Amino acid sequence: MPPIFQDALDIARFRVKALEHYVYEWWQPVLWLTVLAALPAFTAIGRVPSVGFLALLAIILSWVQVLMFTFFFSWWVKRHKDWRGQGSLFPIVVLSTTVQLIGLVLPLIPDAVLSLGLLAIWGYQICILVHALTVSTGLPRRHLVNGLLLYFVGCVLLAVLLAIVALQAGWIRPPPAAGKVPATVVPMGQS
Repeated sequence: MPPIFQDALDIARFRVKALEHYVYEWWQPVLWLTVLAALPAFTAIGRVPSVGFLALLAIILSWVQVLMFTFFFSWWVKRHKDWRGQGSLFPIVVLSTTVQLIGLVLPLIPDAVLSLGLLAIWGYQICILVHALTVSTGLPRRHLVNGLLLYFVGCVLLAVLLAIVALQAGWIRPPPAAGKVPATVVPMGQS
């Protein structure tokens, strides 16, 4: 088994090593993140009209999310006095997202408990990410959790800002008021 896959399994089982251990050829984390992003889209074959577009969108969004997180946390860990500054956070962040593969079984879960399944996967992924960053960087868990909370606040503010811009530009339409159903549905981009 290639070392990157073994490391991904180890991280999913909370077996994390020092940051210097997670050094790979540049293309391995790049390919792994791309595959992780695209796989869930291909489980929708036959249920959505454009699986290719869905996969491309998932890849783009995953890349944006991982790069934003990596850049933010690279800055955040430097703010702590105990940071040794050896190694890149990108591979550890990519390996921590391997938990997304559990999402492939979500279609098998009954709709009544689907929200609980999503919440459990999300919580597990957050626990893995915090644990992996704590052990690999040697920084206190509290510092990393504070950074994670700050990152989430920034993401929410960015999402609100992007939604406002998209509404103002006409790229998305506001949802109908409660109790009102639109008479016709117009595809986006056509008026």
